[in-house]
Amino acid sequence: MVFAHQLEQHVSKRGEMHIENLREFEGNLAGVIDERCSKAESINERGKCLISSFLQDCCIQTMTNDGAVASCEPKQCLVSLTSKGYLTKEVHEKLEQFFSVPFYSNFQTISNLVPSLVQMTKEIFRQVEENPKLDGMWGLFNKDVEKVNEVVKEAIECTKIARLMVIMFDLLGKLCHQNMSLMAVEEKDIKDMVEFCELRSLLQLTEKFMKDGEGLKLKKRLEIKGKRLLSIMKGDDNGKYLVRDHGNLAFGLIEFARFRASHIVSFNVTVNETLLIAPYGVNYDEDQRVFVQSFQMMTTKETQSVVCQADVNAEGFCKTVGTLRSEIVSKDIEKIKKDFQTGNPSIRVVFHENHDKMLVHGTSQRKMDEVTQRLRQTFDCSDTRVLQSPKLNLLSVSDQPHFDLFYYYGDEGIFYQGDGMAIVYEEIHSGLYFINDFI
Repeated sequence: MVFAHQLEQHVSKRGEMHIENLREFEGNLAGVIDERCSKAESINERGKCLISSFLQDCCIQTMTNDGAVASCEPKQCLVSLTSKGYLTKEVHEKLEQFFSVPFYSNFQTISNLVPSLVQMTKEIFRQVEENPKLDGMWGLFNKDVEKVNEVVKEAIECTKIARLMVIMFDLLGKLCHQNMSLMAVEEKDIKDMVEFCELRSLLQLTEKFMKDGEGLKLKKRLEIKGKRLLSIMKGDDNGKYLVRDHGNLAFGLIEFARFRASHIVSFNVTVNETLLIAPYGVNYDEDQRVFVQSFQMMTTKETQSVVCQADVNAEGFCKTVGTLRSEIVSKDIEKIKKDFQTGNPSIRVVFHENHDKMLVHGTSQRKMDEVTQRLRQTFDCSDTRVLQSPKLNLLSVSDQPHFDLFYYYGDEGIFYQGDGMAIVYEEIHSGLYFINDFI
């Protein structure tokens, strides 16, 4: 019994819902003595609906591509699950009989199948952590997610499936609105799709975010529920199994639509050519529009070379950012050395050995523009050009280095802050440039 409990801890929320439904169904069967029992017919119909929906969902969970679940019929689902090894031939045959005749004629046999179906649920709906996806999807922030969560809970308490479907339409509409710049659609069109319950259109707009993994399975579940939308809207019978199923689907959509910084930015750090794994994920400050991730290096007394990059998916296009350099030619280099201060610790100036040009280093295009503009206004400068490097080079200068990497959304570089690290300027090592100690 302890072993079974441990297994359940690794079952997804949707799997837990199916287990709860199956065990409740098993309890209801215990009250059916024969076909003359007053509740036998009701349990018969609801049981077939429950098991049919359950098998269908199991097929979706085991799908590997968009066309993997072509039919929703119980018999086709049984064939699919048996061929994949989740159902034995004996259980398959008993379930076929279950759909062919009133089950209360052999209810004890069906009741005995529930443990097998629960075990299959544990195998199919195991909790799996998906790798972060750099697909550029801007989700809903926590304050909006919590509001939707409360509305879903209220709809479940009132046992209103139609209300749950409307909530899901509205949630898909909000997700489309958040990512409208990636879609060939107007805001008014999205509102119309939500108002007229155009599920297929909404799913087409969000399709690029639902191409694989749990996103693809969520899309398929929504499509199947959408096919029954008319009967749901008209139906008065919102049994607990169906309400629980649609409520669980709504919560799944909420989690999918929740904002995750890893969809927009991925920091990559290598130490002596070995990938450094960050202890925590990427965080996002909505007010500052900045992404940040912390890194901790192993304790060592040896100097270590660190290469940092950030892969960014902005407006549907991926790019790699590191550092920026502005090359400036000037007749006033000596004056600049003597009189100019950058005023920003994240900006560094290095000078060419021929004393006719300089490089302004930085990781923020905006801050570099401010510095170069001040140079042009004060000194005789010309021929400014921006040179991009897809990496930020650091060097450890202590035996316990740790640091944070920042990316300000819209910038062309990443910013470093921390202890025990120093930025490496490649031009200095080439011998052509040197740092003025006063800048």
